[in-house]
Amino acid sequence: MYRDALLVIHIVGVTAWLGANCTQLFLAPWFAKRSSTDHLAWIEASEVLGRRYYNVAGMIIGVTGVLLVLETGYGWSAGFVPVGISVLFVGAMLGIFVFTKLAQQQAEMVRAANPGAAAIGSKLMAFAVLDSLLVVAAIVAMVTKWGA
Repeated sequence: MYRDALLVIHIVGVTAWLGANCTQLFLAPWFAKRSSTDHLAWIEASEVLGRRYYNVAGMIIGVTGVLLVLETGYGWSAGFVPVGISVLFVGAMLGIFVFTKLAQQQAEMVRAANPGAAAIGSKLMAFAVLDSLLVVAAIVAMVTKWGA
């Protein structure tokens, strides 16, 4: 029962992360075609997601992941475990050093009506696709229990 509860909470955390990524991948181009006020509101909302929402999702994933390893008896060296930890770490680093900085740059450019904002938006989309693919790779690793 405890294991199942942990697994459900872990999956909810992962779906929160991947679902928000998919939402952003879908809506960012849509908002980019709206007024600068609307576009700026979207960028600011994305920054809030980065500062709060993704941090909560990451904490849920990390804590339940550790508890699942301890509960299920899989070792830390089981291939899928370091994959999950690595993806969580890379996602956090992307959030801190890429998404936050690019979103701030894009917001400044939108405020200044600088057409370079579109190029920043394209970079953000590319990193969002990369982040999403990493999450999917971790899901595949977990489901198939790589290296267990």
